[in-house]
Amino acid sequence: MTQARITKINLDPLLQEAATPQLARDRDMALHDLLSFNSFQPAKLPPDNYETALGYENGRLTFDMRDQTGHQTIIGLSLTPFRRLFRDYFEIYEAYQAALLNGAAAQVEAID
Repeated sequence: MTQARITKINLDPLLQEAATPQLARDRDMALHDLLSFNSFQPAKLPPDNYETALGYENGRLTFDMRDQTGHQTIIGLSLTPFRRLFRDYFEIYEAYQAALLNGAAAQVEAID
């Protein structure tokens, strides 16, 4: 039986834009980790290896998935429920970067 997993991730150019080089590095590291350690079994689809293209369209994150035979499935995920989570993440990220720049080791540890 094939282990279902994501074997490749392509990002829409809009999603490749990053506010800072650090955010770009964090994104690239997250994508690397995801590809290295994942198990992916979409509901109602057969177990397979999937290439996935992530995009952004009309306030939705789109997952364009293709299995090894070329069968395509597209799923859209509304990002509206995640607004607060994104806002909180960027507030913590900015505080962490400020603590790093100011050499505030105790503050960095508290944020970590």
